[in-house]
Amino acid sequence: MATVSKKPSSPNPKPSGSRRDGEDRADEGPILRAFNAAYRFLASLKLAVLSLSTLVIVLFIGMIYERNYGNAALQQYFYRTWWFGLLLAVLGINILCAATIRFPWKRRQTGFVVTHAGLIVVLVGSWFSFQAGDEGQVAMAEGDTSASLVRMNDYALRVRAVDSAAVGEADATLRELFAEVAGGHEHGEDHQAGDPQDAAIHDLQDRIVSAVEGGAPSPSALRGLASHPAVPAEFRDRLGRLSAEMSGESYSFPFFPGPREWPRERTETLTRPGDEFQLEVTAFLPSSRGKRIVEEVPFGGNPMIKIAMELTPPNALSPMDPLEDPFIEDDRRWIAADELFKRSVTSIGPARLVFQHVPGGIRGKEAANDFLGLPEKGTVESARLHYEDSKGRTRTAVFFPANETWSMPDGSTVQGRTATLTDSDLTATYNLSGALNDEGIFDRLRSTRFDVKPRGGEAPPRPITLGSFLLAIVENTKDEQMPLAEFSVRRSDGPEVIHWAVPIPNAALPPMSFTATDRPGLYEPAGTLVRISYYRPLEFDAGMQGLKGSVEVLGVGDDQLFFRTVNAEGIQNQGELELREKVDAFGGENRAMQAAFSVDEFHDSAVPKFTYVYQELPVNQAGQGIPAARVKLTRRGKSEERWVRLSTTTTLAPNARAIETFPLGDEIYTISYDVDRGDLPFSLRLIDFRRRFDPGTRQPSHYESDVLLYDEEQGIEGEKVTISMNEPLSHRGYTFYQSSFNPPTDASGEFVSVFQVRYDPTWQIIYGGCLLVVIGTFLQFYMRAGLFTDGGRLEREREARKRGESPDLGAPPAGQDEP
Repeated sequence: MATVSKKPSSPNPKPSGSRRDGEDRADEGPILRAFNAAYRFLASLKLAVLSLSTLVIVLFIGMIYERNYGNAALQQYFYRTWWFGLLLAVLGINILCAATIRFPWKRRQTGFVVTHAGLIVVLVGSWFSFQAGDEGQVAMAEGDTSASLVRMNDYALRVRAVDSAAVGEADATLRELFAEVAGGHEHGEDHQAGDPQDAAIHDLQDRIVSAVEGGAPSPSALRGLASHPAVPAEFRDRLGRLSAEMSGESYSFPFFPGPREWPRERTETLTRPGDEFQLEVTAFLPSSRGKRIVEEVPFGGNPMIKIAMELTPPNALSPMDPLEDPFIEDDRRWIAADELFKRSVTSIGPARLVFQHVPGGIRGKEAANDFLGLPEKGTVESARLHYEDSKGRTRTAVFFPANETWSMPDGSTVQGRTATLTDSDLTATYNLSGALNDEGIFDRLRSTRFDVKPRGGEAPPRPITLGSFLLAIVENTKDEQMPLAEFSVRRSDGPEVIHWAVPIPNAALPPMSFTATDRPGLYEPAGTLVRISYYRPLEFDAGMQGLKGSVEVLGVGDDQLFFRTVNAEGIQNQGELELREKVDAFGGENRAMQAAFSVDEFHDSAVPKFTYVYQELPVNQAGQGIPAARVKLTRRGKSEERWVRLSTTTTLAPNARAIETFPLGDEIYTISYDVDRGDLPFSLRLIDFRRRFDPGTRQPSHYESDVLLYDEEQGIEGEKVTISMNEPLSHRGYTFYQSSFNPPTDASGEFVSVFQVRYDPTWQIIYGGCLLVVIGTFLQFYMRAGLFTDGGRLEREREARKRGESPDLGAPPAGQDEP
């Protein structure tokens, strides 16, 4: 059997005068040797592996970073950094040197050279694209024109000086405008159901209120109002003039706060020494949420409590928090008593929360006793009359209107509406009681009048009806179940004094005792003979909906709290309350609904404040939070510090309501936290937006916009273009993609179309580089397996002939090709 053995390969002889790698290069000199060594390293496979491995690691870390902090942070702290550019530069130099070190190239290396040339073109094109490119968004409502590019990933703090004299005139003009358009129009929740003119007027009223609330109106708000269709013609020019006068010098400061919440010790000054003012950022939140807080003040504040509640509805597996607010933390937990009557009533689903405050001392103790001492567990109507007997002792008589019975302090009972109070010369008569809409009560409210002296000034007293007075109590306290009781009290043969009573402690009410005058139905103030604490059971709903219970908290002075919980069966729980003590309000093991609450904070004089706190977002929403910065503005020794939050409208315009006013003595500045904006060399006008839905759903499957293109430099005047999801608009290097839309948010009913915009003047270079990479890869495979390859045989034969050797001496062993 014949066998074939493979001959060992012999090394290719080197031409005379050639040097092997590693041979001495003493004749080159140290500089040339160092240059060659560096050149060989830059072209080496080791550097390629090192740079590619580093790039892969960086991209992997960047992927994790983007997952936690969002794409904007990834771009700013990875792809736009000097070190990432240096890494790409090293990779590009390695590719270039790996190609040039093999020069002169042979025909079989064509694919190799083309591929490396394509990679270098892609890297160079990407660098130019990064330097000259731009990216952002454009948003327009139907009928709007825009020539501005909004860079959503770049931020700026904008400061504007405001003319204080123009601010005062603008405020007066807006109030005058509001009075002008409000004449003859009722503002209700259903105003949009009327004609379009009414809807426009009410929309204008809402915008005026938004413009003046929270400080000075901004120039942009005035310009927006001037263009409103419901503004009378005589006000348009005034608003436009005032917006121009208010707009003083403006400043814009680029702001790069980073993706994380700042530590307390970090601050950043954006201005330079010698500037007109100093702007300093003292805190930053990458994702913010509003929070309601309070500040204790010695004078001018209202009593406030912070309450927590758990409510377990029927068939629920776990309790719910009815006071949780998805937008502003603790906003619904803080309950402030009304300034006039120190009372507040808040609806919480099937229950209501009542907070009442009275001063401390003897009257506070009396109010607490009345609060906790309701007869028959609060299931019957009663009135407790406090008076001083003949010996000066405070005594209490209780009247029950249902059976017209008096319970005297000595334990005796008296039948009838009239009774002489024990150990005194006082005679009390029950006249009436009930809900304000009861027929007898309503007639009394309408026919009874008394004089009220306005606060401050020398204005004379003016008469109001008893009904108007009680309506003011209802409107201020939000207590829709406010009843009234009336008693006539006489001392011996003295005049009869009418005492009116409501379920508010006397210590929190102005005097409600009057005597009749000569004029029918007109009463005048008189001294109080008795103090009446009146209670009428609430009206609860028997069905599935409506009021089911009431949680009532009484604050006395600055350190005492009492509570009681009431439902249709009467008082369920009551007693003194400690801070952060959790108590059961309703229900039990055999009850369908259960509720518990606690009062976490109590202040007898405080004012509400607003701040921002960090909001933790889910992983899939990283980088989508709304940032906020606390800024401090200082000028001429006067400083003002507050939060500003990034906010734009649906059309990505600056939100006038998010502009904060900083009064510094006689000077006024406004500061806004805004995105960076740039101008387009042309403009677009949105004339129509259309959308289609998947069959049988309300899920949009396709949407497109018709726009008019205006470009003076190129002589384009209103060219109609349709931009859809798969058909972008390209003009002068800018490409507009239909990315999303916003539904209508006002009475106009207009959709807002959102376009993603990319400006890349070098895209042809990058596309050309990618094409070269594809062609080079194809050539490498084709020339190895196609018609042009011979494993380098022809080249070796030519080299052998030059050396005078047999052409087959340099052939590689069978089955091997030269790499």
